[in-house]
Amino acid sequence: MRLGPLAADLATGASVAVNGACLTVAELAPDGGASFDVVAETLAATNLGGLVPGDRVNVERSFRVGDEVGGHILSGHVSATGEVTALARAPGHCRLTVRVPPAWMPYLMPKGFVALNGASLTIQALDRGGCTLAVSLIPETLARTTFDATAVGDRLNMEVDAQTQAVVETVRSALSGRWRSNATPPARRSPPMPRRRRRVERMTQARFVGLRLAGPDAAAFLQGYLTADLDHLTPHRALPMAYCNLKGRVLASGWATGSPADVLLVVDASVATPLATDLGKYLLFAKAKLGAAPEDVAFVDSAAVPAGSVALPPTGCRLLPAAGRGGRPAVAGGGHDAAAAACAASGFVVVSAPISQRFLPQMIGLTDAGAVSFAKGCYLGQEVVARAEHRGQVKQALRRFRAEGGLPRVGAEVSVSERKVGIVVGSVPGLVLASVRDAPETATADGCELHALAQGSA
Repeated sequence: MRLGPLAADLATGASVAVNGACLTVAELAPDGGASFDVVAETLAATNLGGLVPGDRVNVERSFRVGDEVGGHILSGHVSATGEVTALARAPGHCRLTVRVPPAWMPYLMPKGFVALNGASLTIQALDRGGCTLAVSLIPETLARTTFDATAVGDRLNMEVDAQTQAVVETVRSALSGRWRSNATPPARRSPPMPRRRRRVERMTQARFVGLRLAGPDAAAFLQGYLTADLDHLTPHRALPMAYCNLKGRVLASGWATGSPADVLLVVDASVATPLATDLGKYLLFAKAKLGAAPEDVAFVDSAAVPAGSVALPPTGCRLLPAAGRGGRPAVAGGGHDAAAAACAASGFVVVSAPISQRFLPQMIGLTDAGAVSFAKGCYLGQEVVARAEHRGQVKQALRRFRAEGGLPRVGAEVSVSERKVGIVVGSVPGLVLASVRDAPETATADGCELHALAQGSA
């Protein structure tokens, strides 16, 4: 595809919307051309499969944080295609009527947003009985898009507003009573524990939990949201992964393991609920469901290889199967402290609540740990992550330190001569991980002295 001026500063791995479908740049040509890999599912779900050489398409680069948002925010995940049923041209505007698949009509409303072939448009009228919507196109829109050549019978890519979709589904669930029927009964309050026992309970509480997504679309859905390439998913070796927000900041990190129809995400317990909530916003039409509650997980050292255990690269730990879906771990204790220590020793940051949504994957070593694929297609925040990688714009990096005078908490500021240079992102006895600028040899955090260790040492 020839992009002309839109190819300026474009890099492989970047996202470009073509007729509203988010595609990843696979190759660039010196003349301003770009090539994209398009899988069979995209061809079937959009109008891209009907293109022939010479066709014009609507093209839009990803917006940068801080740019003016003149329309509404689009993900490039096409909801469906609609058929043009009527065109009424008049001086100064063109009225376009599109037949919409009935399942998508509840998410459309007069004066609401809809994207057609990637153009953000306001719905002028709706006919719910006939399942059609109408939009008016001003001369500026006609001049900048391919709508000037649109004809009756053409198929247009349609993306509904994600916020409207989420609100409608939430209200539906509340009114149908599904929340009440699926709610977990309140736990019976236990009598107060003796002081000493309560202290032990806090020391041994679970650091990690599992979120299970099951259904025919489980892995296919997550492929569009995790940084790992789930085409390589296996039940015996987990994939390091991260889940980012739209700005490319890591909300959660950990591992994905399982099969295409049954995926277990192992993450820090403190971010399990925010992760489940965020995924739930996008799960409305996927043939997959999140488990009703986080699952217990347990770990062993790689020296022992129990049947059914799963390798957790880059650490030396293995994940043990639970006694059943949602059941107790197969071994007592869970090995969570040892797993946390192994993560720190291998430089793998499992993001917890104090640092959630604060760092690009590169800032906390997740790219070096193999948690980010730059060869797969789009995922949430991918444009920001890929641009930072290809332009070398990341100014912070993961460093290892030895602490004296205590152990700083995760999220504590790292300072040199009272100047902030970073944040503690991992803290276990004997080892502190921090995302810092300028690679300081000594620093302080939470009143503790930090002494830099050679990279790779623990």
